[in-house]
Amino acid sequence: MNDTIKPAIVFHLQEPIESITATRDTVTGTFYYQIQIEEPKSPTTQKLLVNGIIALVIILCLWLFTRKRYSKKASSYNQFKQTDIYKLMREKGYYSAHKKPVFEAINEQETNELSETVLQIFASFSDFLKKSDLNEKDLQFCCLVKSRLTTLELSEIYCVSQSAIFKRKQKIKELLGFKSDKRTLDAIFEGF
Repeated sequence: MNDTIKPAIVFHLQEPIESITATRDTVTGTFYYQIQIEEPKSPTTQKLLVNGIIALVIILCLWLFTRKRYSKKASSYNQFKQTDIYKLMREKGYYSAHKKPVFEAINEQETNELSETVLQIFASFSDFLKKSDLNEKDLQFCCLVKSRLTTLELSEIYCVSQSAIFKRKQKIKELLGFKSDKRTLDAIFEGF
């Protein structure tokens, strides 16, 4: 004996139907219907998947861009470390990992050569400084900061206290338009 289920009963269901099975109780003769509904494809799951893929692509692009930019900076610093002036400065105690290095005095010609080398190797930094209104002494100071000399090393070169070097960095930071920037002048220059 067959029984049919009326379409109207099925149509009021919101989800698509996967299958309908009927079983008959042999004692009572009653039919029991089992309707299996398809699992709805959640739009949030699909959106999460799409958003996850987009986020992954963005992160990958940022990583590649940062890696390329960092490797370019690293190669510039590696190039700088190969120069004669850098090697001379190392011999005189500068760029040292020691907490209390012993410095030999450097002359004005060596300071000028160091500045010129920095301007040649770090082109974007050089372009940035050319657009500024800094005087020659401040430009030279910026080059020494860019070369990663520490405050202690700069105070030794200029024969002033470390606090005087700190104040000069603050002054130059303001002259370059970074007064409200929380980063140090050293950190700002790392971006070039």
